[in-house]
Amino acid sequence: MYSIEFLKDFPYFEEYHKIESSFTIEDNFENILDSLTGLISRKYIIGYAKYLIEQKSPFRLMIIDLDNFKQINDNYGHNNGDKVLRTTSLDLMRFIGKRGLCGRFGGDEYLVVLNGDFDYNSIYEIIRQMFQTPKDGTCSNVFRKTLKYNDFQPFITATLGAVQYPGDAKTYDELFLAADKALYRGKEKGRNCYIIYLKDKHAHIDINKLKKKSILDGVTRLNHFAENKDDDICLRVRKIFEFLREFISSNGTYYIEPSGYCRGFNIYFNPKYIDELLDDNNQFVCSQRVNVIENKLFDSIKEANVSAFILQKCVFKGEAHGYIIVYDKEIHHIWQEEDALITYCAAHLIAELKYFKMISEN
Repeated sequence: MYSIEFLKDFPYFEEYHKIESSFTIEDNFENILDSLTGLISRKYIIGYAKYLIEQKSPFRLMIIDLDNFKQINDNYGHNNGDKVLRTTSLDLMRFIGKRGLCGRFGGDEYLVVLNGDFDYNSIYEIIRQMFQTPKDGTCSNVFRKTLKYNDFQPFITATLGAVQYPGDAKTYDELFLAADKALYRGKEKGRNCYIIYLKDKHAHIDINKLKKKSILDGVTRLNHFAENKDDDICLRVRKIFEFLREFISSNGTYYIEPSGYCRGFNIYFNPKYIDELLDDNNQFVCSQRVNVIENKLFDSIKEANVSAFILQKCVFKGEAHGYIIVYDKEIHHIWQEEDALITYCAAHLIAELKYFKMISEN
């Protein structure tokens, strides 16, 4: 947790208590810090950002949301959920160090104020380090890692949106809105990522529309396009391709041709070995929580250096059109139901696209 001595290096706290309160920092210390995490409480982290704006002092604002945190509470209990919040908060605080302040905005959401005028490349490198394990094997990253407790070991990921003052906005409300747009763009892309706000790419984002958007809505619209006889084949293929590009936006997603060749890995998978693994939904999910079963497919998986993956057969109108593999090369990945559903939808889209392309060529 932050100490009084640490906070005194930030003029905001001294000036706040001189102007706004008759209390000293020492008297008000419990209110300044969040009681659970030891980070700056919501009121004071927002106050610090507003203070820097009043001082016209450049900074970067980051909103960070832990991914699927509700499932940790549901599966392991709220006490263990609190453990995760405290550990992640401490990791985040150590990572930022004296470069700025970290606050708990609410629930599993953090607000980070990074002091200084960081250009795009500089802030990108800082955030990249926050999400990536160093090559020397040390665990100085904050996210995309396993937290090891005695009774459970959750794999923690997060989604982050970052903005710059004064480049992206002039007021706190405008700045927060821009950061929120970047955050929701990250969620739309599948979470477990970071988005640095760029006006030309993200200013038009309507957060309310993104919140209402869902995979099932997309599938419903897809079916509408596929069944709409008023559109010619080429238009239907184009619309389906747009959905396909939307659903498959991760670098960890590759297509396996019916022959078994995967261009992304430049290796062949034996379709027979894949089919042996598939369930009734033509899907197989493997993570380090699942025992590796005896199947020769795993020889190819090891060759591709993949530690966790989802396999899905692309089937449309009873015909198979290859497979997709969604993989993870990190330590491991705890696949969620949402991952499996997205993979299923993506495979359906690929199969339908292949089918309509075949019709249009004929």
